[in-house]
Amino acid sequence: MRHILFVMFLFPLTLIGQHSTWIYGIQDDGESNYAYLVRMDYLTGQYDTLIEIDAQYIDYYSSCFDPFNGRYFFRGTLNSNEGNLHVIDINTLQLESYYTIEGAEIAYNFLNNSIIFQEDSTFWKYDIESGQAVAINSITPEDASIFGDVRYYNPIDNTYVYRAYFYDKKNHSPFIIIDAFTGETICVTPASVQLHSMFVDYQTGLQFGKHGETIYEFNPYSGSITNKLSIPNYQAHIISQMDVYDQIRNKYIVFYSATDNTSKVSIIDMDNFTIDTTYNQPNNAMGLQEIYCKPNSFLKLINDTLYTSFGSNYHWFYNDSIIPNNYEQTLAPEVEGKYQSLVEYPEYSSLSNPINYILTNDQTILRFDNFKIGPNPFSSSVQITNQVDGSDFKLFIHNSLGKVVYESITESTSEINLSFLPSGLYILSIEIDQKLFTRKKIIKSR
Repeated sequence: MRHILFVMFLFPLTLIGQHSTWIYGIQDDGESNYAYLVRMDYLTGQYDTLIEIDAQYIDYYSSCFDPFNGRYFFRGTLNSNEGNLHVIDINTLQLESYYTIEGAEIAYNFLNNSIIFQEDSTFWKYDIESGQAVAINSITPEDASIFGDVRYYNPIDNTYVYRAYFYDKKNHSPFIIIDAFTGETICVTPASVQLHSMFVDYQTGLQFGKHGETIYEFNPYSGSITNKLSIPNYQAHIISQMDVYDQIRNKYIVFYSATDNTSKVSIIDMDNFTIDTTYNQPNNAMGLQEIYCKPNSFLKLINDTLYTSFGSNYHWFYNDSIIPNNYEQTLAPEVEGKYQSLVEYPEYSSLSNPINYILTNDQTILRFDNFKIGPNPFSSSVQITNQVDGSDFKLFIHNSLGKVVYESITESTSEINLSFLPSGLYILSIEIDQKLFTRKKIIKSR
């Protein structure tokens, strides 16, 4: 039986537990060997110091957050702990130290509970459960020296989006998109603006970033960048702080120094691209980096297996009925129907988006090399040739959200005009005589 998946990202609105508006960070007083875990409620401006950390050095540009379980990962040198990758459990305020890593920014993958980091030209994945790090990708081009930062994990595409810099090429700061599980480089796309504080909205898949006072929507597959909003009286970014995105309320919280030399916070409504409010930061606020927003559980199919966001306990549902004796983070469906996961986290529980899993009656999977498909990436059209028997075939193209965006009966050799599609990642499927050839990634560039 061949499995076909249609994904609907319809996130439940109800959570068991309360959402959080706390933003966390590590503040270094600059005068002693101590730093402090701090937090600020971005709705009220309340600012608290939570624990003292015996630290020689904190790297403000190397932190990431597990927004489901409340784990704050950061790089730094501590006086009493080995390794330079550390984690603070926000719920218990306990600190642990892990691995020693190099490189700059780090990103957390909540579908396989790992940290991605970049050292020189190589990407590494650090598995938190096993404590092992493996190289997954090397991206150095032949004609340039390269460095850059892991910027964020995109669960909708299951990719890391990375912004690179080239030493010997001025104004060249491309997006590099990497498959989060295989390490494959999907594409390298030039960008016209060097974006910071980049993020993806888990519900819509839209991606945003900021350069100076301007917030942009961008497409890392095409490099297209659209101006959405400029913040009035913006003067400069505050080095020790990072802008954050609340996945539940769709709010972008921006920290900056204003033209009157005061430190400001602006809360931006990303549904309407308007500023809800702007206020002065507390006098002692420093180092705010990550938000504990407690998002809804996330469910994704990867290589015929359902993965849900990492948590404490897992419960699986089939057609709204619980599946007994299934308590793992992953599930391999065997029958068609609607699947969901209920994940328990330290402070709340959440039901995931549903996935409708459908079986077909075909027994044979056609191989990719039976067809010639190109170019890939493409700009306007793709040519597909049946190299086996020259027969016609049925073509389906899905976007990254699982929606069919193109369907046709196609001749053995055809040039398919896809100029109407926006730039991005698509899945191409071919059917011949009830046999399905599927999951071929194609990229539409500019």
